[in-house]
Amino acid sequence: MNAISAAMRVSRLPVSSLCSMAKDDLVHADPAERAGRLDGLVNALRAAETLGAAGVIAPRCASSIPCRIYPRLVTRRKLL
Repeated sequence: MNAISAAMRVSRLPVSSLCSMAKDDLVHADPAERAGRLDGLVNALRAAETLGAAGVIAPRCASSIPCRIYPRLVTRRKLL
């Protein structure tokens, strides 16, 4: 965060948002992994607030991370 603050001072440009990565999404089978990812999101939100950013944005899926498909939901949609 110090590097971002320094860049803001030098450039005199604000930070509008921080970006997370698809690998940091909160959907994971392991509860401990989910908790760690949630802690990371909380820290990112705190950093965004400190920097004056509006918040944290996250991609829906990245090309390097497969999108999760939930067969039960897909089946439900087909039935509807």
